[in-house]
Amino acid sequence: MSRHTYQADLDGIRIRPYRVEDVDALYRAARESIDVVGRWLPWCHQGYRREDSECYIAQSIQDWARGNSRYPFAIESLGDGMLVGGVTLTLRRDEQADFASLGYWLRASRHGNGIMTRAVSLASDFGFAELAVLRQEILVLAHHMAARRVAERSGFRHEGLLRSRLMRHGKAFDAALYGRCAGDD
Repeated sequence: MSRHTYQADLDGIRIRPYRVEDVDALYRAARESIDVVGRWLPWCHQGYRREDSECYIAQSIQDWARGNSRYPFAIESLGDGMLVGGVTLTLRRDEQADFASLGYWLRASRHGNGIMTRAVSLASDFGFAELAVLRQEILVLAHHMAARRVAERSGFRHEGLLRSRLMRHGKAFDAALYGRCAGDD
């Protein structure tokens, strides 16, 4: 199976590359989630438009086709086929580092069901098995406890607090850094 057709399932969810036909589903998921997800992620805001979903998916398809640095996955519920969120691995490879960073979001109506923990685990497994990265990192706002729990439940270890590391809505916030290395239990 080539990377751009990769998919993995676990306990009722699937991660897979975005497809053109996901535009409306992504738009609905984002619009539903503005009040919740928008507090944490700047792309999810009141002005979010269908065209934003079109651009994101077009870029995601190009990223997969290039296969060199960014791997955005749609998260799909196998029970009802609904697009419920996304998780992205971004490679950082140079002479000083070999790792991937992970970012994730989940539509508001699906919070609290362990979906994101399963999706992050699947994406992380992809990073180690298919991309052969040595290390993966998750960086989240320190006060975003739900995102921190996802990282911990997905096998990432808390490695520290980085002061004024992430900007949100024009203000600097502390960030929690989580890491997972190839061979970790």
